Amino acid sequence: MDGSESNENVLNEMEKHELIKPAIEYFRKENNKKLLNRLIMFHSSDDREKLVSISKDSFADELKQVKHINKEINNPVLRQIIPTDWLILTVGLRKEPLIISILLASPQKVFLMHTSQSKKTAQEVEDHFSYAPHIKFHCRQVDEVDPSRLYEETKIIFDKAGKEGKRLAFDPTGGRKAMSAGAAAVSFYYSIPMIYLHGYEKMGIMMPFTEQLKLIPNPYDKFGDIELRIVLELANRYNFIEAKDTISLISTNKPINLRGQLSILSEIMKVYHDWDRFKHSDKDMKPGFSRKLQNAITTEGFALLKDCVIKQIKSNVQFLEKLELNWKQGSRDMVGKYRIIDLYSNIMRRKKQGKYEEAVALCYRLFEMLPRYVLHSKFPKKEISSTIKNKELGDLLGIEHVDDPDKKVSLATLIKCLVKAFPDDKSIEKLNDYYQETLGIKEGRNASIYGHGTQPISKEEFDEIKIIVEKAIKLFLSNEFSQLVDQSTFPDFLDC
Repeated sequence: MDGSESNENVLNEMEKHELIKPAIEYFRKENNKKLLNRLIMFHSSDDREKLVSISKDSFADELKQVKHINKEINNPVLRQIIPTDWLILTVGLRKEPLIISILLASPQKVFLMHTSQSKKTAQEVEDHFSYAPHIKFHCRQVDEVDPSRLYEETKIIFDKAGKEGKRLAFDPTGGRKAMSAGAAAVSFYYSIPMIYLHGYEKMGIMMPFTEQLKLIPNPYDKFGDIELRIVLELANRYNFIEAKDTISLISTNKPINLRGQLSILSEIMKVYHDWDRFKHSDKDMKPGFSRKLQNAITTEGFALLKDCVIKQIKSNVQFLEKLELNWKQGSRDMVGKYRIIDLYSNIMRRKKQGKYEEAVALCYRLFEMLPRYVLHSKFPKKEISSTIKNKELGDLLGIEHVDDPDKKVSLATLIKCLVKAFPDDKSIEKLNDYYQETLGIKEGRNASIYGHGTQPISKEEFDEIKIIVEKAIKLFLSNEFSQLVDQSTFPDFLDC
């Protein structure tokens, strides 16, 4: 076996490691045998001094090649952070990883957090970029074992970045462990994106050309940032305006990249607030809630909500798309199965809030909608006015004699006429039975603040009317009821 074949076998073996593979692939493409051999020399040596020597000798070439090799830069999430406006780095005794990090992050301003021992390294890093006067360097001395000073300095920079609308990132690659711990504490708490150089190491020495810029996930995103949790708890109680106001409050001093995500979350809160208020049925406004929600959750880099929440929002989008198809300019009486289910789901939200008076009032409104839904279903090609008169209804249904011909059709009259016009339709007959049942419990509603009195409505009274309404809906939507209710149910923003 000749030398070239042997080297190729070594490279094939090395290429199995994901951290080494990008460099080998790039140098093969460029036919750069010199740097491929450099990788082989490093991989084959067990002499630490030689590894250090190879690493130092390769640094000048690394600076030329690093942006071509670093595939992580194309990571969609990392692209939301890199290039950054300002970059904070903790400084150890090696300048090389800091210089590479700065090259990859492309900041306009760099803050070097050094100790008394690493001050020289910080100066060497700044001197290296003398060819790039557009990058402004600021050195801050911190304590290598007490992270409080690092925390204080970072908080000052964080506040300033927020006020100036600058994107901020933190790289704790250099420095001692206590410094990294302090960097992590402040970065995670204030949601400052945290990046670091990750590469293949041997005997504690980084193999040249294997450095990849990585994003360190914020554990608060997984376990629940306190401020974000407050927002989502408000959303779970359907207090969407309060959630939106809280987002505005906490966004003030956040880095610009996080402010962008919070802005998207604010838009989501607004859509759900408007949906909860039936704004999609505004006769003067063409609805666009489905598109707004879809655009929000598909925005590149948006990661403030759990995957299961996004899944339910997508289901809501499907429901809204169908609901919006039923919208008619200027109509005050939009009727359809999606509006019936939407109203039912709104009732369930009022129940969850303990607003039984409002829930019962909506139950009666839903019951009013059902016979109109039947009428529209029987005459799908007819334009039926919401103010249809008794005589007009009689003419439509083929009923010769109706009482009070010039009077607007009431719920009782509509149900009575439907029963008379379609005597063989058992669903309509049953709807009339359920209507008679509601009359028996109407006294409780009339005594409430939503009727003609001042009495509260109990949960038991609400449940009584809710059961009747559910049975009435299922007369006409039995096969789709559960699926449509699931689609129209608002997400559990916290514990889905």
